[in-house]
Amino acid sequence: MKNFKQVGTYGVGWNFPVISNGEEFYVVNEKEWNGEFYFNCWKCENEIGEFNPEFDNNKYHIKEVCQGVGEPDEDGDYDSYEVVDYEIYVG
Repeated sequence: MKNFKQVGTYGVGWNFPVISNGEEFYVVNEKEWNGEFYFNCWKCENEIGEFNPEFDNNKYHIKEVCQGVGEPDEDGDYDSYEVVDYEIYVG
């Protein structure tokens, strides 16, 4: 299965990312970040991101999968990271 990547945004004034793996679409609720997961995210029918309880009424937790950019320091840590995928969990 392909990795998830951002394919659009949802909202007026907050612009939550809409991510997709080419088959499924989810809205990443950036207002519900706890430092590890985004909570109260939802699955949507397309890159527009509108919530439709008739399509899917579940809430999801979404976790970023990150990869270090550049060379690690002497402790093995990176100065910056990039998101390379997302893990989706039913909340």
